[in-house]
Amino acid sequence: MPASGVSHRTGGGALALFNTPCEQGKSPAPVIIPGRRRADAPGVQRFVRALSPRRQVRAADPGAEGVGYANVYSTTVKVAEVDAVRPVAMYLAGWRRGLGLVYNLVCFDLDASRGGVGQVREDEARLREQLLAAGIPVVVAASGPSGGRHLWTSCPGGISPGLVARIANSAAALCPSLDSGMLKNPKTGCVRPPGAAHRAGGHSVLTEDDVDTALRVLGRGASVAAFIRLADRLAELAPAQALLGKRLQAGSGGGVPPSIEARGPVLRPIGTDPTGHVYLQVARRALGPSAAKALARQPKPGDDHSAVAHPVLRSLALAGWTLRDVELVVGSRAEAPALEWLRTARAYGGRAPLGEAIAARRLARAWWLAVQDGARMPRWAENGNGSLREVELQVADLLARADAAGVARWTRPSGPSDRMALDVVAYLMLKAGTVDVTVDCRRVGALMGRSGQTGNVSLHRLMDDGWLLETQEGDIEQGIARRVTLATGHECTGNRGHWCAVYERPEGSVLLDGLQLRARLDRVLWRHQADLWHRLGHHAERTLAMVEEAGGRGALWEDLVAQAREGGHRPRTVARHLRELEKLQLVRLGGERIERTEVTLPVAAAAAKCFGHTADLAVKLLVDQAVAAWWAAEAVWSRLDRTTKRRRGPRPGARQEVLAETDPTARAYPRRADKSADHRAAWAIEAERLGGAGLWERAVELQRQGEVVDPVRLLPPRSLETV
Repeated sequence: MPASGVSHRTGGGALALFNTPCEQGKSPAPVIIPGRRRADAPGVQRFVRALSPRRQVRAADPGAEGVGYANVYSTTVKVAEVDAVRPVAMYLAGWRRGLGLVYNLVCFDLDASRGGVGQVREDEARLREQLLAAGIPVVVAASGPSGGRHLWTSCPGGISPGLVARIANSAAALCPSLDSGMLKNPKTGCVRPPGAAHRAGGHSVLTEDDVDTALRVLGRGASVAAFIRLADRLAELAPAQALLGKRLQAGSGGGVPPSIEARGPVLRPIGTDPTGHVYLQVARRALGPSAAKALARQPKPGDDHSAVAHPVLRSLALAGWTLRDVELVVGSRAEAPALEWLRTARAYGGRAPLGEAIAARRLARAWWLAVQDGARMPRWAENGNGSLREVELQVADLLARADAAGVARWTRPSGPSDRMALDVVAYLMLKAGTVDVTVDCRRVGALMGRSGQTGNVSLHRLMDDGWLLETQEGDIEQGIARRVTLATGHECTGNRGHWCAVYERPEGSVLLDGLQLRARLDRVLWRHQADLWHRLGHHAERTLAMVEEAGGRGALWEDLVAQAREGGHRPRTVARHLRELEKLQLVRLGGERIERTEVTLPVAAAAAKCFGHTADLAVKLLVDQAVAAWWAAEAVWSRLDRTTKRRRGPRPGARQEVLAETDPTARAYPRRADKSADHRAAWAIEAERLGGAGLWERAVELQRQGEVVDPVRLLPPRSLETV
């Protein structure tokens, strides 16, 4: 029995393999290189035969002068030809009919060259904790003699590249030693499987499991819903950063990787020189001090040389260089120490010179990527994403422009909902520390105190009017929500209700600082969520806000009428609002001024017998998410063939209790007597499992305390594993 008895032992069941045809017959005897220890060749063969999503794997090229192997995998060999002497790397994604490339395997490669062995150990513990908390079993392998680790996970149902890239971006922000490149390139991304040889000697060795256990664990894998939970958990823990901006459209073989695509649209023109290579059509200039210093940096033996070279090439591209200019300096180690990766490759005992053809291909590809990256670099931050202060300034500018749009824009029939949605997006941007954020319409609706459909319609109006720009479409099946960012322009739709966004704030307007901005949004969202407006109407909120803005002395009737007319409201509408607010003791009428009392909105909602509506929305959102994940897992199960289902064994019943650190979507979905899905029963089961009554009480208490009811904050940390 392996040393670690963690949750991936609970599965039991028979071995389930991916849909990969296994070649029959014995593999050829491996070639023995003198001086290198021979490992168990059938071990690596069993792994690639059982788990490889494709019929071929990539094999390492021979090293300089035929000694050892280089860190270049330019050829492929059939699965049956794999041996334990020549290093091989196994693809993580395979082709699925109707879906294209999907990830069957997700491997987290922790490289000791990125921070040392100590950093690898810290990152391994951190990732393992998050994987198990999300209900994903993990198999750990020591990748070679340098101290690196491979954390192997699997999903027989297949995961979209967009979801895997989202996981990779958040995990890379949390774990400095993670090499996430193979998780962003489904076409070419691959990792050496357990048992595969390492070019510096030794092999990738399982640290805790034997081969049979590891194959059983990875054969069963985890559901798509579990990986969605992992993505959400990592996104909550990751430092503020701009994550994947749009779904991956192409792999690294000629396409722009997600890490570059996430920058956004092309901001600088790209031209082609007489030799057919790309360059940036910008004015030629001298390298700045930072770029010149980076070019002169000598990488250390343990550094990731490719990571050192890319920003230097990007700086050269932004300075107006061409590939011909770069070729002149690459050949000189004295002039360009930082570009060592373009001259040599890691090999046993150090670095070996690249062959001329391989070096030319590597330089052409690296330069193409540098030009693509430079073309998308924001003009206000060429060295990466903006700081938290810059995000605060952009959000403050957004709210200032929204105020400049005028009262009429936000008080027309759809105006209150639109302004609520814009305030919610600003709130999410501050929480995430980036202006490129995920906006689940149901969460937006709950934060608005409205339904998810209202939130969705309001977001579409804001995008049509030019306030927001969609950077990624939502994918319901994969659990990927829409992503939006700040828009800098738009095309008028021609609709009668279209109202163009404001892109320049008025001169002299003062931007709020970070603390003021957060306090304002917390206060505004809490007021938006007040249950009272579901009884009085959200336009009554505007009337109460006008009274509050007048201060302690109260508001004059004439001033209220004047402000109301700017928003298209008649005096009698304001009078009706004031009478209803007076009945609930929120305002005090009499005399010349209308005064705000000390009665809070929750107390008034309780008096109006409408308290708890926002809590209902938040709890319903959490239960709906759990049911949707359960149904998505059921759909994946239904697509499996009968043989695979038998191999996996029977699933737990729908009403079976879910233990900690286990996947709730592994249960059979409830069915009626006629075998049709019983969604009502599923909703009741999940509501009971999540403790819906307790969640409702928690939301109500937050409202009473004057805090925003954010659904994702209602569940305790341990309960977030199952939603």
